[in-house]
Amino acid sequence: MKKNVFLKVALVMVLSVTTLLSFSQKQVTLKYNLNEGNSYKFETNTAQEISFEANGQSVVMDMVIDVFMTGKVDKVYDSLIDNSFVMDRIKLDQKIFGMEMKYDSDDSSTFSSGAGAQIAQQFNKIIGSTVNMTITEYGSVKNVDLGELVDNDDLSQSFKTGSFYANYPQHPVKVGDSWDVEIKPFDDGDMKVVTTYTLEKANRKEAVISFTGKISGTNIKGEGLKMDGESTGEMKVNAKTGMLISSTSDIDMKMDLEQQGMKIPATVMGTTTTKVEEK
Repeated sequence: MKKNVFLKVALVMVLSVTTLLSFSQKQVTLKYNLNEGNSYKFETNTAQEISFEANGQSVVMDMVIDVFMTGKVDKVYDSLIDNSFVMDRIKLDQKIFGMEMKYDSDDSSTFSSGAGAQIAQQFNKIIGSTVNMTITEYGSVKNVDLGELVDNDDLSQSFKTGSFYANYPQHPVKVGDSWDVEIKPFDDGDMKVVTTYTLEKANRKEAVISFTGKISGTNIKGEGLKMDGESTGEMKVNAKTGMLISSTSDIDMKMDLEQQGMKIPATVMGTTTTKVEEK
């Protein structure tokens, strides 16, 4: 806010700060107050750099993926919320070994040949499909039904780890308070994500929540995969409905994959941003 020497403006600023400080000490209850029929547009962008060893050679893969979805609240009952998501569009730009591969579900020319055709074969099955998810009024995921996409574990993991919904505490909090949430994305394996959320700001319209997460695991679906990583970020949510407005998350993770007695080390660094708009 631009500084102003006029007394009236200074007085308004003092009153505004006083009101903000008063509100910051007030406890607020964060939860999802959604109604049946509410509809939202989700746009998620992930940019990652994956480094690994292959046959004694260091390899770097750069990947940017955009996912566009439409979400709808189907039913609200007994402190539970049934949601359905339709995959509208996926864009992928991947570079490795000096080669670039692009895919866009809205551009059939990217389906034609090579790696693009292989990616299209997988991703085209997702476009137009529906994923159903049930959460509690505090954002804990109770069930994810991928329908025909039962074998897509990456997609299931994205929903279970809270990429689109924050996990709120089941008690009032004030600015500066923190709470922990532990999530196990896969039923078969010991991977877990422990996230600490902190309420940074709050007013009648919006709340800002920072988070830090610890990712760990040694076995996923029977595969020897050691994971050790951290994620940090911030999200802005609608204080009235609890719905996500926007979020940014950075990840830094090290992995060791065991295959046929060999260990393949890898590192993953990336940033994910998500924007949500009510339709």
